[in-house]
Amino acid sequence: MTLPADPGGEQPAERAPGDAGPGPEPSEPRSIVVRERIDDRALMASLIPTFGVAIAHGVDLFGPLTMADPAWWWGHLWFVGGAGCIYGANRTLLFAGRRHTSWFSRPLARLVLLATGILFGTVPTTVLMLQFWTALSGVPLDGALTTVLLINVICVLFVTWLYEMLFLIRERVDDQVQLTRIHAARTQAELDALRAQVDPHFLFNALNTLAALIDVRPADARRFVDHLARVYRTLLDTRGRPVVPLAEELELARAYAGLLQIRFGDAVVTSVRGPSDPTSWWVVPGAAQVLLENAIRHNAIDPDLPLPIEVDATQGALVVQHPRRPKHATPGTGLGLANLDARARAATGHPIEVDAGALFRVRVPLVQP
Repeated sequence: MTLPADPGGEQPAERAPGDAGPGPEPSEPRSIVVRERIDDRALMASLIPTFGVAIAHGVDLFGPLTMADPAWWWGHLWFVGGAGCIYGANRTLLFAGRRHTSWFSRPLARLVLLATGILFGTVPTTVLMLQFWTALSGVPLDGALTTVLLINVICVLFVTWLYEMLFLIRERVDDQVQLTRIHAARTQAELDALRAQVDPHFLFNALNTLAALIDVRPADARRFVDHLARVYRTLLDTRGRPVVPLAEELELARAYAGLLQIRFGDAVVTSVRGPSDPTSWWVVPGAAQVLLENAIRHNAIDPDLPLPIEVDATQGALVVQHPRRPKHATPGTGLGLANLDARARAATGHPIEVDAGALFRVRVPLVQP
């Protein structure tokens, strides 16, 4: 005996793939946090001695001094220390400037801050360092002051550029991390919204069927409740999971096929097959149940011409197919193939494939853990 079709159980109006329909919008972070400091200890340990020693020898600040003179040795420490003072002062101003201004929003303010560091930090420190060196070592400058000042200013500009490049790289990495988190949050929100819409529609149809069974077949109604409990328990267990093992999905398909057998008897013949090791594949939860329900909703059910529905997992896809026997239908309010396509794209990165020929076939992509 075949029960009449549920009222309002026809194919719902499908949305475009990826449209999650009503539901809460995913929240996004207010802003992307930019780090004001970086770990530059290695950079300082390499650049400060290099600048101090290279500039001193390049401008010949040691003059006639040789390695036999003590001033030659402590002179190296002197110039490295001076380079460290200049480096540290400009570094402090750079970090302070980043906390208050940006090259993009206030470039003039950053230029003023850079010029201030050079005029009141680099220049005085260089002059004092060289004057003390001359007084203590006895080596005349012979016009080297201007050259050293020019080189130090160039080094400050170079180090400022280098730090800004490091900050831009770090901010780029932070941006990518934040965008990845936002994308993951959006994807999870879409999946949650889609699943929230599937479950109420399934429960609505099941209750309609149960109401019809209670009047005409009370014994089958009790069996139907048992099968329904198994199906809905599985749906609840998979809530919040973007993919589930194929073995669980095939078990859900068999339980749902039991519901169809109670409702339609021999008018619907469902076969469920899977690979020898279904645990090595994963699929979006409830895919087979949605397609089985879709087949009943779209096709004429006639005891004299049973509708065969095949569920099989092969060649990296869960395939559900059946002959096309369209019946007159009016749009409903649930989700159809567009919903399943959106969930598959979000969870696996691949769309479903639909062949709407004489043999209606839908392929849902499988993924391996």
